[in-house]
Amino acid sequence: MEAVEGRTHLSAKDVLDRYWDRRVPVDVVAIARAMGAEIKEISPFDRLTGYICRQDNGGIEIGYKLTDPEVRQRFTVAHEIGHLALGHLTDQSERYRDDVASFFSGVKDPKEVAANKFAAALLMPKVAIDWVLANKPNIYSVEQMAEMFNVSSAAMGFRLDALGIRLG
Repeated sequence: MEAVEGRTHLSAKDVLDRYWDRRVPVDVVAIARAMGAEIKEISPFDRLTGYICRQDNGGIEIGYKLTDPEVRQRFTVAHEIGHLALGHLTDQSERYRDDVASFFSGVKDPKEVAANKFAAALLMPKVAIDWVLANKPNIYSVEQMAEMFNVSSAAMGFRLDALGIRLG
């Protein structure tokens, strides 16, 4: 795949530098497509919320559940981009996003944890958060930041904590 040619690992910053149009919220579907992935909707009756797989023709397919809330759909696509960029997808592997039960179970596959961290950094780039905080004095809550970046308040709270940023 062109996005990872010559490298087995790309950081979220690498992907942002290469594919992001510098708009917020980050358009993860456009980034996935720019990386050569085909985006598919998952049936509402499927137990998965998202997946990434290599197609028979060698292409990459990312699926997400259309019936999930938009913030979860976006996180799912970003998470799957993480698997691709981090080199988790091989010819023989298929990675699925954590479902709600496994997310809270405390049992974590290191690749899933890494893809979650990647997704947070992709959806909520540090440079964009820093810009908002420096240039938008009327943005002073996690909820306002979450709305601006089109992510859940919980995700924004975790990201701000990870960056050592306190609002309020």
